[in-house]
Amino acid sequence: MKTCQLCLVVGLLLLSQMLAAQVTNVWKGGTPGRETDWHCPKNWSRGDVPDEFTDVVIGDVSSTTRRYPVIAHGQVEVASLLIRTGAALTVRPGAALWLEQWDNAGQCNGCTAGIVVMKVDSQRLALDTVPKSQFFF
Repeated sequence: MKTCQLCLVVGLLLLSQMLAAQVTNVWKGGTPGRETDWHCPKNWSRGDVPDEFTDVVIGDVSSTTRRYPVIAHGQVEVASLLIRTGAALTVRPGAALWLEQWDNAGQCNGCTAGIVVMKVDSQRLALDTVPKSQFFF
């Protein structure tokens, strides 16, 4: 009985650490010389570039920096992506964006030219086959 309780406690501790590791990072943009560069840490609210544990939010910055992110090269992986109304993301040909959750109320320019892939139970789905707003848990 004590072994079961210990396993349950350890499991809950591990789960809480995994959930705490996921953070939200909001696009600011506008860093001089790298105004739209996804890979520039200063363009993000947390001061670091999002990774596979990050929930990314791209809001309407039309009244501030007026610069939306561009993934021009390389492979980017994030936990989730929310593109708010009035906001935009550009994925250039040759670049790749991998994500598990997607909610697009704005624009994703070049999302069919670049590679945008949703990870679902280790399967890969091209984003153009997934509805505009789709969540996978």
